[in-house]
Amino acid sequence: MAKVHAPRERKARGRNIGLWLDTYDDIFSDFDPRPYEERTISDDFLSELQKMVREDPEGVAELQLQIPEEQRDAPTEEVIVQRIHDYFGMKHEEMESALRRLRRNALIMTCCGMLLSLAAGWLAFFAAGKLPMSLLLVILEPAGWFLIWNGLDTLYSSVRSKKPQLEFYGKMTRCKIVFEKMEE
Repeated sequence: MAKVHAPRERKARGRNIGLWLDTYDDIFSDFDPRPYEERTISDDFLSELQKMVREDPEGVAELQLQIPEEQRDAPTEEVIVQRIHDYFGMKHEEMESALRRLRRNALIMTCCGMLLSLAAGWLAFFAAGKLPMSLLLVILEPAGWFLIWNGLDTLYSSVRSKKPQLEFYGKMTRCKIVFEKMEE
């Protein structure tokens, strides 16, 4: 289990954060037997990082992974650093793509709702008193309003709720990751 300690110093573009690790396995899922190049990053590790990164709006200049000297292995550390950077880069790209899709779908929904509302207005003006047109109007008006408000809600609420995760992945993609000898 990763242990948290206070940052050593602040830098202009963010702060240094550190995690104490007992072994390299603390970074990865306990249920994943694959080599470090392919292993799944641990939810506990990610959760601790998110808590620490969320506290500082400037971001993270350096992530210091502290491990006992007898556990250290330079080639393994290089592989792990690359794996962590690859993971955060991939997650950042996935989140950006998902947000673009969400925005696009919300805009399409809003535009479709406006078109339905315009069609309902046109029907109300030109086809007043005709039963089939009145029934169509009854269907179009609520559908238009629903799509407009649902699209706007998605643009405002759903996109906004995903931004902190995108920012976290962006900060972690840009930070330097180093292994250090554990200091007590």
